[in-house]
Amino acid sequence: MAGEEGKPCNAFENWVRGREVHVCRAPDVGDAVAAPVVAGINDIIRRTGLTDFMIDPERHYLGVDLRSMELAALATDGEGRLDGAALGKLLTTGAGRDLSRKGRPHADVLISGQSLALGSELWGQADFASGYIVISVPGSRQSDLEYIRSIARHEAGHLFGFRFHHEDSGETAGYGKADGCVMSRSATSPDICAMCLDALVHFWKGIEELHGEKFIKKRFWLF
Repeated sequence: MAGEEGKPCNAFENWVRGREVHVCRAPDVGDAVAAPVVAGINDIIRRTGLTDFMIDPERHYLGVDLRSMELAALATDGEGRLDGAALGKLLTTGAGRDLSRKGRPHADVLISGQSLALGSELWGQADFASGYIVISVPGSRQSDLEYIRSIARHEAGHLFGFRFHHEDSGETAGYGKADGCVMSRSATSPDICAMCLDALVHFWKGIEELHGEKFIKKRFWLF
């Protein structure tokens, strides 16, 4: 699991104001993998109260999307690994988000059968500024659907603004230990701890204050 800083850009104009998350898969990824990815991302959306971003499988799951596959090919390195940061840059400038080319602001989730250039051992990569998640499930990884749901939760945390990882925060007054939080680099729990969840919520309160729009609505305390 990994997040990344990426280059600064206007995330609000790029995808946040669209309040949509689109999901697609590569042709070598089974359709069954999409459901736990969508569920995992929606888990984090519910817990943070960002319910306008909920992924509707009927409207926001695109199956094998040719536009995304073309961009993924452009972001593939010489060893056949997908460079998530390069993909993020392509997504922010592509027609899919360009209003002048009949696009719309949204975040993109690509479920890929490729390994990641960032590290073949990693299962995911995400960035808030560029508004993307890549879930890497080559070969036998596609059979572990429960773990894929946890991976999707972790990467959704990064997509929605959790820049680092649970262990980077150290011990914070008022919060107990939460070993295994899903926002850890090597998470052993599928749940997000209170400290990391509060960090996400307060991040979005800052966005609300900055842009004068309401994003946080009803929060759900259990997955």
